[in-house]
Amino acid sequence: NAILIFIKPDSWEVLKKRLQERNTNTEELKIRLKNAKNELIQAKFYDYQVINYTDKIEKTIRKMAEIIKKEAGIDKNE
Repeated sequence: NAILIFIKPDSWEVLKKRLQERNTNTEELKIRLKNAKNELIQAKFYDYQVINYTDKIEKTIRKMAEIIKKEAGIDKNE
């Protein structure tokens, strides 16, 4: 069975800023934000949602690892 994990930004404003900092052109930015809005609506159908906090990638990785270990039945103390 597949486990669905949705990784999302800390906020809508952060998402916009990240895209703008990548020099995304105006038209592409509109499309990506529209797609992101639709994707965020679908997040409720995932088994887990993990927030990818700005400048805290290690925290995101740890959370993902916890989920994978939990779902795989791996004890943290092993």
